[in-house]
Amino acid sequence: MSAFTTLVAEGELTILAPDGRREVCRYRGGYIAHPKFSRSALDIDSPTFGQRTFENGDSFWALIDFRKLVERQGWRVLCNGARRDAWPSGMMGSMSAGADVYLLSGPKEKTGSLPVLETFGPAIPQQVTTVEEQVRWRDEFFANWRPER
Repeated sequence: MSAFTTLVAEGELTILAPDGRREVCRYRGGYIAHPKFSRSALDIDSPTFGQRTFENGDSFWALIDFRKLVERQGWRVLCNGARRDAWPSGMMGSMSAGADVYLLSGPKEKTGSLPVLETFGPAIPQQVTTVEEQVRWRDEFFANWRPER
C-alpha cells in the first residue's frame, strides 16, 4: 500500500456485483512522493479484487482506473465520482486532489457555480454508470453548456 505524503480521503466504498450483491471496500487516497511531479494514489482493499494501488494525477483519475478494472467484470462503484452527471474541472482536481466533483446536472448555487460533491461519497445504483458512458455524457454536457455571464 502507498506511503502517502498527504492523505486526502479515506473510508469505505461500496461496489455492486452484476448479480446485485454489494461488497464494501476500504480505500485511502492522497499524494505520494515523487522527485519530479505531483502524483496521487488510491489504495483499494476489496474482498473480490484484493489489495490494489492505482496511481494517477489525482484521486478522481485513480478512481477511474479502479472503475475500469471492476467494470470489465460487470461491477459498478457506488460513489459520486462514478455518477453519470459528475465530473471535476482541472482546477478542482488540483485544489482537492480529486476528492471533489461537480454535479453537472445540479441547480446552480447563488454564486453561479455548480454544486460540489465528495468524489467518494455514496451514490445509488441508478445514478452510477460506466466510465465510457460518463465521459460521453460529460462531452455532450460541455458541448451544449454556456456559462452564465
